[in-house]
Amino acid sequence: MTNAENENTPIYKRKIADINSENISDLKTVEEGWFVEFKSELQESKKTAKSLSAFANAHGGILVIGAVEDNKTRKIDKFKPMDQGKADEVIIKIRQAAEEHLMPCPLFFPKSIKVIDGSDPSENGWIVVVEIPKGNDGPYLHSSGAIYIRKGDASSPIPLNDVGLVEKMWLGKEREKQKFEQRINFLCNQFERKYPRIDLFIKAENKDGQKNVITFDEFRSIAQRPTHEGSEPLFGGFYPLDSSYVARFSKAGLYDINLVWDFDYKRGLHYIQIPIATHLWPSADFEGKCEKNRNLNSLREYLLSNAANDRNSETLIVDLGFSLYVMGTVLHMITSLHGSNESNIKFRANARAASMKNCLVFVDVPGYEEHLKKSTPPFVYRDIDFLSNIDDANDWLALGDQASYSDQINIDVINSLALFVAICNSVGIDKNILMTGGVNNPLEESIIDLAELFSSYHFDNFSVSFNENKRA
Repeated sequence: MTNAENENTPIYKRKIADINSENISDLKTVEEGWFVEFKSELQESKKTAKSLSAFANAHGGILVIGAVEDNKTRKIDKFKPMDQGKADEVIIKIRQAAEEHLMPCPLFFPKSIKVIDGSDPSENGWIVVVEIPKGNDGPYLHSSGAIYIRKGDASSPIPLNDVGLVEKMWLGKEREKQKFEQRINFLCNQFERKYPRIDLFIKAENKDGQKNVITFDEFRSIAQRPTHEGSEPLFGGFYPLDSSYVARFSKAGLYDINLVWDFDYKRGLHYIQIPIATHLWPSADFEGKCEKNRNLNSLREYLLSNAANDRNSETLIVDLGFSLYVMGTVLHMITSLHGSNESNIKFRANARAASMKNCLVFVDVPGYEEHLKKSTPPFVYRDIDFLSNIDDANDWLALGDQASYSDQINIDVINSLALFVAICNSVGIDKNILMTGGVNNPLEESIIDLAELFSSYHFDNFSVSFNENKRA
């Protein structure tokens, strides 16, 4: 928001980032009411939680701690500031109050602000302002059993016998879930093929509740970057739709591979359809690949010794390694698209392996060969669902951010590995297969093995093939 726009916007409608020491005196110009509540000091936790939930259940607003109200004008008579240590303590207690007494916990943004008034030194110090946006996943239930909403200058409970109002609040949340689920199903159906694939969804949200505006040119610029030096871009076809930007696989004549990235910029929702590499057994192409790959050759030997009666019928083998490479590459594009300050963005992911019914599953890690010595290769007997419920992104897998790791670690690789392991588990590849390398420190070394697998696709230009699953 520009300075001019900020000056013309009531302070209770400004984002917390735009409220500071220079304009804090603007608080004295507004009355306590639907969008503003003044408190001279922090109340006990249940009352604080009541105020937070009332704003979140209604139209949003701000709670000011450290302001004495004039009972006649209902405006601030004077500030009652505290020292900075006390302000920090107040913020901690506000968070604790919300976590202890509200379900679910609404989104809110507390901030300590220094008050400087040369005319009245007694008003110098710190106050706390809390921005509470209108909630998206309410109603927010108080531990007392009541649902509070803001009415005038009060946080009022909805009467339990007011079935219509309570139902309206719940139905609003359910409608949003239904719309979200419909959007996901629409995207999956738009690009559906009988080729084995991963349907991956990434939800990106600012932690401060604000929305970043991303243009089509910015999307295209990121999507058409080469994956590494000397390589061709993953995507080459780009076009905007009603609420999305779309990028497609770049090479002509391979439409059925159908690598697609659809970014719904209104919802911050990324859909990536990732083709899964396949092998047909028996086939000359498969025999040739076995000569170069020890784990694949182990699977071939297993099939020759245990499936003698089935050699006349084709078996489709899905090879998940290529998907890991694409997943990591697109994750890097997505984090780049949302800016370099990823610590302010939270990403959640959901995925499913689709069109894999009646397929053998292969993944090129050391533990796979060991698994074949003890058991049968993983086989998908039925359709696979998403990792989490698709109607609520809050239930999806939370991806890590770079701030949680050393700069020596590529967070996009870590996140793609976490998703890769979850997807493998969903199709019968136990994590013990992925995390067993026959070394002193299996977990650490196997993570390195997976990262090296990622690199092998990245740098060796691994040859992959794609086949329709006729038995899906």
